[in-house]
Amino acid sequence: MDNNAAISQGEEALGAYLAQHRMRFTPERRELVRMVDRQQGRFTPAQLMEQMQQEGHRVSLATVYNALGLMLKASVVKRHQFSTSNAAYEKVVRHSPSSGRFQLVCNTCGRIREIKDTHVARLLRRQDLGSFHPACYTLHVYGICNSCYRKQRKNKN
Repeated sequence: MDNNAAISQGEEALGAYLAQHRMRFTPERRELVRMVDRQQGRFTPAQLMEQMQQEGHRVSLATVYNALGLMLKASVVKRHQFSTSNAAYEKVVRHSPSSGRFQLVCNTCGRIREIKDTHVARLLRRQDLGSFHPACYTLHVYGICNSCYRKQRKNKN
């Protein structure tokens, strides 16, 4: 998918949500959804605000949080809370349910490793989900990465 398609998809989804709820598509919201569409991977609200300011846009952290809340409701972004640290966001990429992934999350250092997977996708296709039609999936597996595991074992000895 090229960048223009992703930008129009995010803007379209947010625009439709805002119109449905009789809310304005302000210039700040439009710039924020465009910035979200350019993101690769996860980001925090503070990182998004910093990038907006670097590009010369005047936006407060409260505006960023409010816009992300609307984008969350419009399914433009997903919110991740992997640990007790601040939440991270990630743009929703519309793709086939057969292109799912695992995210291995270390409970100690917070590192996240992604693994693409097709086995769970096959299981999903075999399930009778009634009138539910999955668009994509992400499975989070929590544990301890090898580096932290070795450090823990070394400290015990």
